[in-house]
Amino acid sequence: MPTGIIGFLKRLWWTLKSLDNIGVFLIDYTGKVKNQDLIYRTRNGLKIVARAGTADKSEIPIIFSNKEYPKKYFPQKDNPTIIDIGAHIGCFSLYIGEELKKNNPRIYSIEPSDDNFDYLKKNSQLNKTSLKCFNMAITDKNGEGFLDREQSSDSFTVRHEVDKRIIKRYQKCQTMT
Repeated sequence: MPTGIIGFLKRLWWTLKSLDNIGVFLIDYTGKVKNQDLIYRTRNGLKIVARAGTADKSEIPIIFSNKEYPKKYFPQKDNPTIIDIGAHIGCFSLYIGEELKKNNPRIYSIEPSDDNFDYLKKNSQLNKTSLKCFNMAITDKNGEGFLDREQSSDSFTVRHEVDKRIIKRYQKCQTMT
């Protein structure tokens, strides 16, 4: 992601290109609101419930701007299966579901973080989607893992074993290969 004034201007352009309510982004970006939910409206009609003051504000515009996931790479056939591993709050799942609506996609959204998963479900329900949401992590082992909660809300590490002295910072999660 670009930094400095050029980075800010690019993010602003992507935001203008993808959001209907730019004011919500600006309030969130400047930190005027904290510890509450905001609703972003995308230009293609979706609503995204996001946490103020988190990485959510950066994910929404970049995904919906066609920058990170260019439409030219989307499947063109009918009934495609899309698997979103690490679905976060559902932005990509919602985006591709809306873009491929006429193709009748089957979208599986997989998110191990309980907090992110709650927002994924909220966003799926708010937009009346048919996303199939799973609260689990994809790893090299089936069973149970531990998600490090001290990392940012959009990037996690799953461990299969943790030191019992620091277990409070981890969230147990189901794992699957």
